[in-house]
Amino acid sequence: MKLLPIGIQTFEKIREKPGQYLYVDKTRELYELATSGSVYFLSRPRRFGKSLLCSTIKSLFEDRKDLFEGLWIAQSDWQWEKHPIIHLSFAGITRRSTEELRKGLIEFLRRTAHDYGISLPGGTTLTEQFIILIMSLAERNKVVIIIDEYDKPILDHITNFDVAHQMREILKELYEVVKDLDRYLHFVFITGVTKFAKTSIFSGINNLQDISLSPVAATVCGFTYEELTDNFQPFIQALAEKRKLSAEETTDQLRRWYNGYSFDADGENPLVYNPFSILLALQNKQFKNYWFESGTPTFLINLIKKNNYPIMDFQSVKIAASQLASFEIDKIKLDVLMQQTGYLTITGYDEGSRNYSVSYPNFEVFAALSEIIIPMMTELEPAALNDYVVWFRQALQAGDIEHFCKTLKQFFTEIPYTIVVEDGAEKPKQKSKQITLEKYYQTIFFVICRLLTRQVWIEQATNTGRIDAVLEFEQRIVIVEFKVNQSGRAALEQIKEKKYADSYVRGGKEILLVGINFDSQIRNISDDWMVEKLICANPK
Repeated sequence: MKLLPIGIQTFEKIREKPGQYLYVDKTRELYELATSGSVYFLSRPRRFGKSLLCSTIKSLFEDRKDLFEGLWIAQSDWQWEKHPIIHLSFAGITRRSTEELRKGLIEFLRRTAHDYGISLPGGTTLTEQFIILIMSLAERNKVVIIIDEYDKPILDHITNFDVAHQMREILKELYEVVKDLDRYLHFVFITGVTKFAKTSIFSGINNLQDISLSPVAATVCGFTYEELTDNFQPFIQALAEKRKLSAEETTDQLRRWYNGYSFDADGENPLVYNPFSILLALQNKQFKNYWFESGTPTFLINLIKKNNYPIMDFQSVKIAASQLASFEIDKIKLDVLMQQTGYLTITGYDEGSRNYSVSYPNFEVFAALSEIIIPMMTELEPAALNDYVVWFRQALQAGDIEHFCKTLKQFFTEIPYTIVVEDGAEKPKQKSKQITLEKYYQTIFFVICRLLTRQVWIEQATNTGRIDAVLEFEQRIVIVEFKVNQSGRAALEQIKEKKYADSYVRGGKEILLVGINFDSQIRNISDDWMVEKLICANPK
């Protein structure tokens, strides 16, 4: 089998020895972009192949036709022509302070000029040196500018508004040059994670096309299902053998763990898999959280904590199209940031309201996020949480509600009483505190349910009400209703009165109706949980 290009972000390295590394051909998408426009911005989450895409564009405009042999574009009518290239990746620029950023950018311009045999004058500003470099290179041919991770200097300091604003001002100097020297440029491609307003990219550069949610770029980063099965079949087979699964079960697990991302506002293109996680899962022959382990921004976790852990709310969120367009450094909306950084993805769009629906893309993201959030909320170690999830799943799969509730009660006893739930109220208001406490434990229970089974619905709406939780297993369906400071019987009676089970009786599975009461005084569930079993005939 070919080698998987794990950690390789240079197109030349992948293609310099044909047949050594596996490469999923994205040149048709690049052809469409390069022949239909000239100035682009593309936003994608980290580890989604942005740097490799930039490197591929660089090789394309360097006229490295030899590297594209056997790929789609080599058989097209692409006009091979060499252009001088300014390829700036902020990952390689020091960003600890504004002084270091400015110095690093000037050093980059000087190195690029040196590579082309150009000498930049000393004593000039960053803006002046950038102008001189572009105009000097344009004497040979129109210039291609590639800027990778344009927003990294801002994101690195996002929790320090003053420094972040200063970083943005330096970037504005750079991007205003691109705007003013448009006549010297052939192609401009800028990538980043977020779309910050007032960086001069989005308001100043002429003819800039933001293709972050455009169908033309929907699959340019990440792998589609067809690309996965067409290119990685030997690796999928090896993974199946290692995990003792069928080929179908293996692709199903890969889909559950790593698929689900949509970068198409119209929803016409297929969902894509996280490429970083897919490659590592196939290489290691193991399903686990790879993308999350590669680094979760601390500022994002702090924002989630500051917003009272709205992890349950993110299962279905509405975001206005105008909010996804961009946001201010000091006015960051958490759900928008979660979408742009890849922790949420688009699931739908309503033209009437111009609202996007977003949710968690896959199990990898939710499970990994849970392993960070739950210990913050409960002081429970991730290993202990994993054990509890196994015990909960075993109890529900066996239909042993008594054991499930006892285990749930034990789980809640491990949450220290010293943990204070902030209610955000101006003055003590018992009702507000009770609602907040309920939400706190409801969130924990929601996370547990999502980790137990693939088929889970929280606050499922019916024509008579809203079910707290529905969990489906191979042999049974469990419907759970919670009450606060009432009784398990009251919870069970609500399930029956509102006929919550009616939507599931035709499935032929055993149905368990479970009523649980939460006692706010003891901060745990009471012992009066109730369960009723429905035996459904198999559908004809």
